[in-house]
Amino acid sequence: MTTANNILQPVTSRGWRRGLGNLLDHELHLWWGWRRWLVQLLIWILLINGAVAFIGIGFMVTRDAMDPAEAQQMTPDRIYLILLQVFIQVGILCTAVGAAISAQGTIIQEKQMGTAAWILSKPVSRPAFIVAKVLPQVLGLLVLGMLVPTIVFYVEISLLAGTAPAPVDLLAAMGIWSLVILFYLMLTIMLGTFLNSRGAVLGIALGFLFLGMFVPNALPQLAAIFPWKLDGVALVLALGPQAPQALPPIAIVPAIAALLWIVIFIVLAIWRFGREEF
Repeated sequence: MTTANNILQPVTSRGWRRGLGNLLDHELHLWWGWRRWLVQLLIWILLINGAVAFIGIGFMVTRDAMDPAEAQQMTPDRIYLILLQVFIQVGILCTAVGAAISAQGTIIQEKQMGTAAWILSKPVSRPAFIVAKVLPQVLGLLVLGMLVPTIVFYVEISLLAGTAPAPVDLLAAMGIWSLVILFYLMLTIMLGTFLNSRGAVLGIALGFLFLGMFVPNALPQLAAIFPWKLDGVALVLALGPQAPQALPPIAIVPAIAALLWIVIFIVLAIWRFGREEF
């Protein structure tokens, strides 16, 4: 049921979408109806854009103290490359960690508090429950954790390096970045449908993330099927024509694999939650 002009009206959605509208309105209000979005936005800007500003201003302050040969190497092009690399790597790492932290209790909390059982006793489908939990988090992370910091970065790098990436190239990099966010978000959501401990869910998700710093060096084949090296792909895309070398065709394989994993995680989450006994 939904309320409009103080009159109860029947919800006509059927199938897996049953109850989705009401649940989605509630979850979106939790994200955007309070100060939560502003707090998160300030955190992302502080972490991501703050790192870029710290490095960029540091170059400007210490340039006079450098050796002449070292100072000569710090050309605007060099500073531009370093700042872009810092932004891509810090941004992807921070939002991946943020996705795992944000989603760790999304399903588990509802199961432990009994609200999932109460909600599902109403005319609500289980897939709609999962979708309503996922979409607001996707929107929040992509807008607050990626889009706004990217806009701020565009201004930052223009001021600090005197130039900025082409918007098309930056959008391509953001496409790869969004795959990493969605991968860790859906991995964490899926784990929450199988496990009942927030610590276990967060530990597995973050453990998998940080494994990407070591495993690809020992087993480079795994880097082709997991998103551990997509920050490098995003950097080359952001550089565009200024990249030292073009991306080889095989570089797109981890992006395709990440997209497939996201679909698998969604399917597994819906399947497992559908078998949950309440």
